Amino acid sequence: DMGGRSLLRVLFTHKIAVRIIKLYKNNLGRAFASSMMDWLTHTPVPVIELHLSHNYIPREGAVDILKAVGHNKVYPAKNSNGSQQPLWLRLEQNIVEKANELLQVAEEQLMKIRG
Repeated sequence: DMGGRSLLRVLFTHKIAVRIIKLYKNNLGRAFASSMMDWLTHTPVPVIELHLSHNYIPREGAVDILKAVGHNKVYPAKNSNGSQQPLWLRLEQNIVEKANELLQVAEEQLMKIRG
């Protein structure tokens, strides 16, 4: 978690925009997910691909990441012709309990955030 958190701190401090983040198979967990939530909430450039599979991110961390996207008005991203571009988020092979229900909970939370 410390390495991932340090990376996000450097990106934020130096105002480095990234569109694709691939941090799969890095033993990242709840603390990293919390840092990712903070970074995603404040980044002025939307990430279009976030690959976090094969880590140890729990359900709470996954929900936090999704809520961060909901709070940041740069999402959904726009592509070169101005149409919306979805965030490609990979969270498989983490420790998300009741993963099948996560999408429903996330949609409900995003509706509350975005109204």
